[in-house]
Amino acid sequence: MCGIAGYISDNGFDQESFQSALNSMLHRGPDGYGVWCTDDRRVFLGHRRLAVIDISEKAAQPMKSSDGNIIITFNGEIYNYKLIKAQLQETGYQFNTESDTEVVLIAWKHWGVDCLERLQGMFAFVIYDIQNRKIFAIRDRAGEKPFYYSIQNRTFCFASELKSLMKLNSHSAIVNHEAMNYLLGMGYVPRDLSILNGYKKLLPAHYLEYDCESGEHCTKQYWKLPAFIYSGTSTSQLIDELDSLLTSSVERQLQADVETGVLLSGGLDSSLITAYAKHINPQIKTFTATFPGHQQADESEYAKLIANHFQTNHTELKVEAPTPEILFELSKQYDEPIADTSILPTYLLSKKIREHCTVAIGGDGADELFGGYDRYQQWFNMEQKFGSVPLIFRKTISSIASHFIPQGIRGKHYLQELGTDFNNNIPTIDSLFSLQERKKLAGHNLGLFSTLPLRKNIEFLGIDVMEKAMRSDFHLYMPDNILVKVDRASMLSSLEVRAPFLDVRIIEFAFSKVPSSMKVSSSEKKILLKMLAKDKLPKSFDYKRKQGFLPPMEQWLKEKKWRIFMEDHLLSDRNSWWNRFYIEKLIKGQEKGRFNKRRLFLLLMIELWRKEYKVQL
Repeated sequence: MCGIAGYISDNGFDQESFQSALNSMLHRGPDGYGVWCTDDRRVFLGHRRLAVIDISEKAAQPMKSSDGNIIITFNGEIYNYKLIKAQLQETGYQFNTESDTEVVLIAWKHWGVDCLERLQGMFAFVIYDIQNRKIFAIRDRAGEKPFYYSIQNRTFCFASELKSLMKLNSHSAIVNHEAMNYLLGMGYVPRDLSILNGYKKLLPAHYLEYDCESGEHCTKQYWKLPAFIYSGTSTSQLIDELDSLLTSSVERQLQADVETGVLLSGGLDSSLITAYAKHINPQIKTFTATFPGHQQADESEYAKLIANHFQTNHTELKVEAPTPEILFELSKQYDEPIADTSILPTYLLSKKIREHCTVAIGGDGADELFGGYDRYQQWFNMEQKFGSVPLIFRKTISSIASHFIPQGIRGKHYLQELGTDFNNNIPTIDSLFSLQERKKLAGHNLGLFSTLPLRKNIEFLGIDVMEKAMRSDFHLYMPDNILVKVDRASMLSSLEVRAPFLDVRIIEFAFSKVPSSMKVSSSEKKILLKMLAKDKLPKSFDYKRKQGFLPPMEQWLKEKKWRIFMEDHLLSDRNSWWNRFYIEKLIKGQEKGRFNKRRLFLLLMIELWRKEYKVQL
């Protein structure tokens, strides 16, 4: 796991300035750095290194091929690199390191772009073909690793984090209104959008080709989710196949030349990962978090059940309640604000775990692949109960709820979703601020906001609402919220977090072979995973429990120090973008027991981020 950056232009660039941009990602790679540039300083490639596989200096980056024609800067891990390496050795290639980076480099030399179909892992990397003067930028299938870029005036810049990329450009930081519109509606910036004008994200499962001579460029998709094909496979066969896939995935992802551990919450996903990890490594370490004084966020009892059952080397990490000032650090790290309050405990736990190991594996991805979110079950039941009610009546109820029920009242969101045309779509009601609410929030910036068509443009190959919902989350919520949260929080602590459920073979299995009826029903979620777990987890395991890794934000916001901090930054700045009276209303609603914590948290993060990066609207 590392940080990468690059600058390609007709005009030369200053190496000291490039080094400064690279060093802004020191947390992504504290073990070393490297810079390679052409003699005319028109091409710079940089790398900050977190040494995980082959920690010797021979594996340092950027890395050049033996013939000097190809150079790579690589972030991530290739879990099947040993298999690919053996295939390449059979054709006569020799290797100078034990790293997966060199395997990617030689695989590219041998197969070119076609090598991407062979790579299994999480990655974002750039290849510079020196002879043909072409740049290739590639991002992994699920979007585990970030990749920001900018192409303007025959200059191509890229970096793992937006803060680094901003240092490679001289233009002002100005908000992308379309991205801000989505951020306030959904709680995160989706797809290839960036929060700032002039920047973009490379989509997962895509590569970008840039011609250094002409400046021409294009992006292409090299992989997509498979369609579901009913094969008549029995339940027992599905369980056996998933068992085999998880065994292989966990075994591969435990490979490292540094200490590894498991993030154990005591929930179904992490408990299953622990079961496989223990089978592969009898000395496996497991870690869980406790929040002293906040029993509802304490998962130690459930995690301890699993740790004792498998006799892991278990550690409970006490995460003390942070002061509000921690948000300064997080608003700087999260180049794009996010509404997910769990960035707080994710970061605090990552810091604690980093004291014990460099690599940790967890259960991310299971919810999207196997039907773990409460909303899936809610939508399933909603369609069953109200799908036969004429759409015009349901839309009327939805409209009344949107316009007359106050923000944060329990049940408002449900009534709004009743207006969904389940035959053609899934509920796309904005989870935070609706269009009307965004206009109230913006005050004098009324021209800023519009409807959010993006979720309606996702290509749905699923045959029912559940399949549509899970495919939508795989393309939107997972890469742009869940994986962003984990990547930024863990890498700020120089901790590499891996996700065995996001092995491409498991992804393809879940979407092409497992019917939605084996994922969600009116009374169950993660049906297939629970069947698999019956023979692996202790009999006393609570399958009904759903404990998210969430901080006690309601309690914190009621504390005087948090209240003062929030009001100082949301209500006292005359340069604020938002309507002060509307924010006061949200705060008062929260005090009355309404559910405005994510809205207030997002607005606070936007305000701190705006000041940190001197962003203009």
